[in-house]
Amino acid sequence: MEHRMRGSAPAGAISIWAWAVSIIFHALLLAGLTLVKFTPEKLRPAITQTPAARITRIREIVHSSFVMPKPKVKSPLAQTSQPVSDRLPLQVAAAPPEKNAFDLGRLAAKPGSALSKLPHNKISSAESEFFGSPLGARKICFLVDCSGSMHGMFQQVAERLTSSVMSLQPDQYFYIILFGRDRLIENGNGQLIRATGRAKSEACDFIGRVRPGGRTNALAALKRAMEITDSRGRKPAVIFFLTDGFELLPDDNRLLPQKIAAMRKHLSPETKINTIGFWAQPVDCAILKEIARESGGRFSYVEQ
Repeated sequence: MEHRMRGSAPAGAISIWAWAVSIIFHALLLAGLTLVKFTPEKLRPAITQTPAARITRIREIVHSSFVMPKPKVKSPLAQTSQPVSDRLPLQVAAAPPEKNAFDLGRLAAKPGSALSKLPHNKISSAESEFFGSPLGARKICFLVDCSGSMHGMFQQVAERLTSSVMSLQPDQYFYIILFGRDRLIENGNGQLIRATGRAKSEACDFIGRVRPGGRTNALAALKRAMEITDSRGRKPAVIFFLTDGFELLPDDNRLLPQKIAAMRKHLSPETKINTIGFWAQPVDCAILKEIARESGGRFSYVEQ
């Protein structure tokens, strides 16, 4: 009996050792937790603050609103302080385009755009004229004497007419009627022509081929000018009527302005007639003045 008790460890000793190990383990664990809890924040690893900082920055970006500056846009019509009138715009040096500005010049050139629409009978002001009469109307008919009495003078008239045609703006319409040789010589088929570069070049070639000759039939020429229309049937706003005189009997001098006034009232009541006396006699100038006055136009005289 005594021999068996010595060969085995007592149960009480094992239990004491287990309790001792457990107590030591829990004591070390508690000490570690206490050390972590009471360590100052400055000594803690900096990595614990990084996620919070990133999240805060992301929130600022998400909730912020992006504000872009408005582009600076200049309207072509606002580049001059002059109001739209019955004259063409003055030729002004264009300002250099601003950075990121829209090209409104191209927009205005597009057919149908709001900026390209102008009144039926007016265009913006400019220095453009025909023997002193401003070419401010949008629809113009040139009516020029090329009869035999214009020999020696027609070359000067043709050069000035060519220059005036070339000065027209793309938004203008024109038509040319030359009267002499007992007939009318026209550069079209009775419809106003838009003043494109090609149309103006063709008109200048047409003027250069004409040679003066024959008699003057001013009444028939004025009637034809009042019959010219645009594609919508609207008449010219202004007729520029140039002649060196009329081949009339004395009694007809008084009746001609009345006939022209009645014809204008019937065919084209809103058309003005600007008359130009080119080295004309006083009696002829008086008729031209009366024609211009009756229509609301202006008279100009060109002397030697």
